[in-house]
Amino acid sequence: MSTIISKSKYLLIIGLVVLSVGSAFIVREILSTKVVESTEFTWPGAPQIGRYYESIQNLEANANNIFLAMVVGIRDGEMAAGDTEVVRRFYKMFDLEIIEVYKGMLQPGDVVELMQMTQSRSYFIREENRDYYRTTPLAHGNEYILFTRSVSVLNRHNPHPNEPQLLLNSWQAAYRVDREAAMVQDAFGLSNVDERNDLVLAVYDLRVIQER
Repeated sequence: MSTIISKSKYLLIIGLVVLSVGSAFIVREILSTKVVESTEFTWPGAPQIGRYYESIQNLEANANNIFLAMVVGIRDGEMAAGDTEVVRRFYKMFDLEIIEVYKGMLQPGDVVELMQMTQSRSYFIREENRDYYRTTPLAHGNEYILFTRSVSVLNRHNPHPNEPQLLLNSWQAAYRVDREAAMVQDAFGLSNVDERNDLVLAVYDLRVIQER
């Protein structure tokens, strides 16, 4: 009889330990999903955004706008994701003054917005990989060559001039313009904004794109 009681106590202790460990794991998971941050964001329904590109030609083919622009303003914003306030998405909006256009409907002198998601917060649900973000560091007053698609790609409408733009990805779609590095007037040098970028963009590439 005492043996049976001892075994029962032993099983009860094991059960309590398992329960406590499981509860701790659940609590940790709930707490860890309050703020979701990771390396890259991929837009649902827009496979061109957030993917890796094998070449400059591949970037060109998937961008509906390629242009040289100066950052003239930067501001933060947030919006609801979907029809509820459960998930909030935070973004940076860059105001860009177009200087030269190599592909697309934009015109020199236009001021357009570039949206970059920075974070997503949910207090009740775990977010999937498609809701993870990383931004491209663009500085006020600097000039960049940008490969973008218009936000209309999200709902498959035809793009319109001056609507907000999205970079094709956060590491290959932006190139810093350096006019001091140029050897002739009205030319410029180019450098990668992100060290992860394995592509090299040359001014010659832009001229070829512009002439197509």
